Amino acid sequence: MIISAQTAARRIMTFALLPMTAISASMTTFASQNLGAKRPDRIVQGLRIGSRLSISWAVFVCIFLFFASPALVSFLASSTDGYLIENGSLYLQISSAFYPILSLLLIYRNCLQGLGQKILPLVSSFIELIGKIVFVVLIIPWAGYKGVILCEPLIWVAMTVQLYFSLFRHPLIKEGKAILATKVQS
Repeated sequence: MIISAQTAARRIMTFALLPMTAISASMTTFASQNLGAKRPDRIVQGLRIGSRLSISWAVFVCIFLFFASPALVSFLASSTDGYLIENGSLYLQISSAFYPILSLLLIYRNCLQGLGQKILPLVSSFIELIGKIVFVVLIIPWAGYKGVILCEPLIWVAMTVQLYFSLFRHPLIKEGKAILATKVQS
């Protein structure tokens, strides 16, 4: 029964994340084009706009899923079983609260890739792998399904922190921010 709840919730999650993944994928091309054009200021502007768009969508989806997840899980699972609906909804409600963080993770990772960075985005994948191992070995046996629910969102936070520092320490991003600050002052 818990597998059915998880499957229905993951289908809804995949659909809900489509706009965020599209915006973040466009960041790769945008960053690489402006890297070639030597316009770090536009990369920073694109990061700001892409982040705002993606976070706005994430907040909307979070609010929507908070209220609509029981009906969506019931519909996709073709079930009226209360246990299934409750667990699928709980998964969506908790994970969607972290969608704004996930949106930044996706934007930062794709921007770094667009800037030609290959290792730094890979480090975040390594954080994800280690995090999932820790959850499977230490947390899920103790917390059960709630541990499964918290696994990805908490790992997203760790990955986003690493990507944030990697991206905003990048010389081109620093240069772009300086150019924009100069434009604002003049």
